[in-house]
Amino acid sequence: MPLSGVLNRSLRSFGSKFLRKFGFDDGAEAMKRYDIYSATNRTVAFADMVGDFVVRCPLQFLADELARRGRRVFYYVLKSEPAWLEHTDPAFDQSLLFGLPLVEHSAPSDLVALTKNVIYSWTTFAKTGHLRLFNKTPWPPYSSSRRTFVVLGQGREEISSAYRENFCDQWRSRIVGG
Repeated sequence: MPLSGVLNRSLRSFGSKFLRKFGFDDGAEAMKRYDIYSATNRTVAFADMVGDFVVRCPLQFLADELARRGRRVFYYVLKSEPAWLEHTDPAFDQSLLFGLPLVEHSAPSDLVALTKNVIYSWTTFAKTGHLRLFNKTPWPPYSSSRRTFVVLGQGREEISSAYRENFCDQWRSRIVGG
């Protein structure tokens, strides 16, 4: 059997066992949406699936619920180069907020710029109660109907919507319930 066949079988077995613990009878069907079987980098595709199920989608569902209850919610997604930074933990966000790249001499210039943007947005919110992007554009509040969020990183800030909805929809009933 070629190596790709062994990898597919291993991922299918592990993924099915992982998903079965969360009530999926057919984990292979859920994995197909992530193109794990034909993805160039199967590890990233699998990490995306687990990250969606464990972190990204539950946070989106929490934002939906808080917005539905009338709370002010502001949502952002870090997009960074290299791409592996998108798979870092919350401590990475905190290192940006507290300026670690500003004192780390080896930090790349785009990471320093991102840090300044994050600090600006948070301090503006703390001072005024209004969240603004670095370019002074108002940061749109998140609502469960519009799902507006801000993409930070890669030298840009952009307002977008529907973050990973096509993937999160399949997890909604498993995470939130019926």
